Amino acid sequence: MAESYVRLNATQKGGNAVKFRHLSLALSVAGAFLGSAPALAQDPQPVLAPDPSVPTPTAASVAAYYDTFHAQPIWFRSGVNEAAVSQLISILKRAPFDGFAEGPQLATQVQAAVDQARSGTPADVAAADRVLSTAWVSYVQALKQPSPGMIYAVPGLKPQTSAEQILLNTAAAPSLETFVTSTSALNPIYAQLRDAAWAEAQSTGNLTPDPRLLANLDRALASYNKVCAAASDPNTRRSSSSARSNCARASG
Repeated sequence: MAESYVRLNATQKGGNAVKFRHLSLALSVAGAFLGSAPALAQDPQPVLAPDPSVPTPTAASVAAYYDTFHAQPIWFRSGVNEAAVSQLISILKRAPFDGFAEGPQLATQVQAAVDQARSGTPADVAAADRVLSTAWVSYVQALKQPSPGMIYAVPGLKPQTSAEQILLNTAAAPSLETFVTSTSALNPIYAQLRDAAWAEAQSTGNLTPDPRLLANLDRALASYNKVCAAASDPNTRRSSSSARSNCARASG
């Protein structure tokens, strides 16, 4: 299939352009997604860092998962899962480009928890596993918020965002590293736009995402969700088993 090049302006001043390649089909889909979606809101408001001494709803939900299922460690099953932990930290550092501003702060907490868990004591390992799970659940819930007004004919295709379901899926993954990577990708169009902008940000040292990029990512995600909602309806001509399968993987 012929390859196409897209230049994505990932800076406020327009000085540097990102060049990346993808299949021509993906290019046409991206153009349809971004061209037909309505303009989104203004610059995101800064998020205040939570007081670590006060349990958050996410931390409470994660604690309930461990207590209810008497769960074994997810991230430290046989010592530190170096590959999965490294990938989680990288994803959290990149998270502002997903619109999740707390990501880098959580990455720091994750790194500190991992260092503590290297002591090997059961208490340190258990506490660290909960810190990593809380950071992961916070990220996934922010990433997979259902688009406002979206109705799914098949409930199973609606993004699963409860802490319990997220952690059950994560714990059951054959490869934790692969699972966190695929979960963060959402869909091919979204991942290409975000990853190209993140690569450019790293090369320039400007790690603050352009609000216009975040708006484009929201549009791409909303449009993809509309496709999934249509695919979930057995009465629509656009419904197909392959489309439902792809959307189910993205929602899990």
